[in-house]
Amino acid sequence: MKPPITAWTLALVFTATTVAAAAALETVRLQLNWLPEPEFGGIYAAREGGHFAAAGLEVEILKGGPDVPAVQMAASGRVELAVAAADEVIALRAKGARIVALFATYQTSPQAIMVRAGEGVTSIPELLARGGTLIAQPGLAYLKWLRRQYGLERMRIVPYGAGAMAQFLDPRQREVAMQCFVFAEPLTARRHGVEPRVLLVADTGFDPYAAVIVGREEFLAKRSDTARRFVAALRAGWQAYLQDPGPTNRVMAALNTAMDLETFAAAAEVQRPFLESEATRARGLGAMSEERWRTLVRQLRRLGVIDHEVDPRACFVNL
Repeated sequence: MKPPITAWTLALVFTATTVAAAAALETVRLQLNWLPEPEFGGIYAAREGGHFAAAGLEVEILKGGPDVPAVQMAASGRVELAVAAADEVIALRAKGARIVALFATYQTSPQAIMVRAGEGVTSIPELLARGGTLIAQPGLAYLKWLRRQYGLERMRIVPYGAGAMAQFLDPRQREVAMQCFVFAEPLTARRHGVEPRVLLVADTGFDPYAAVIVGREEFLAKRSDTARRFVAALRAGWQAYLQDPGPTNRVMAALNTAMDLETFAAAAEVQRPFLESEATRARGLGAMSEERWRTLVRQLRRLGVIDHEVDPRACFVNL
C-alpha cells in the first residue's frame, strides 16, 4: 500500500524541483556602467520577465556608477559582460584588448548638447560659432570631433561636475550650454522650469553605438551558445520594455531612488526612437552594421584616439 501524499511531501518535492531548476541555470555577470535607469530597461525586463531564466541563464546585474570601470572589468575577465560605448571598444582593441560588442542598445547616439530654448540656437555648428560657455567632460571623443570639425575657440569649456546643472539653470548665465544625454539632463532642466533645446551630436556626423553589451573573445569562443541565448533573451526583454516599461521602471526605481517614477516614464519614452535603425529592422533590436564600425574606426584614427588601424569586423558580432 502506497503511503498517503501529504502537504509536507508535496512541499519537499516542490522545493527540490525549484532548487534543481535554479542550480541548472548558467550564471552570467553583467556589469552596468551607470545606475539602473531606462537605458538598461531591457536588461531588467529580461530578468524580471523571466526571459533570461527561460534561456537557462541566471544573469547577475551589477550596478555601475561614476567610478566603476565597466568595460575594463569585462576586458580583464572580472565579469563576463559589461556595458560600454562603441568608441571604448575600438580604443581598447587598439591597445590589445580582445573585447567584442554583442548588442548595441542605442542605434543613434544619445549624446547631445543642450541650450536654453529661448536663445534661438538650432544646431551645434551655430552654437560653436556664437560662442559662450560649454559645460562638458574634457577629453571625450565627441569633443575632439567637434573641435576638428568646427573649432571650439569661441567656447569656454568648463568641466562637467556636481554643480553643472545649477550653472545651466542660473538665469544670470544665458549663454551656457551643457553636455547631456537626451533622456537625462533635459528632463531635469524641464522639471526645474527651464525649457531646453537638445542638439544631437549625431547630427554632426559622429554617431557611435551606445549602451553596447561587450564581452571577451574568449567568452564568445568558449560559451558561444551562452552568448546567443543571452542576446535572444535581452532582445525579448527590450521588446517587453518597449511595450510596457511601467513594471520594470518600478523595479529600477527601487534600486535608484535618485530618479522618480515620473522621470523614469518620461525617459523611457524619449529614448524610443534611438533604439531602432535599418539594421534592427532587418535583424532585430541590438543589431549592428560593419559600415558603422568602419566609419567610427576611421574617425577615431583621424582624431588621434587610436594610433593605428583596428579591424572593424573584429569589433562586433551579430547573434
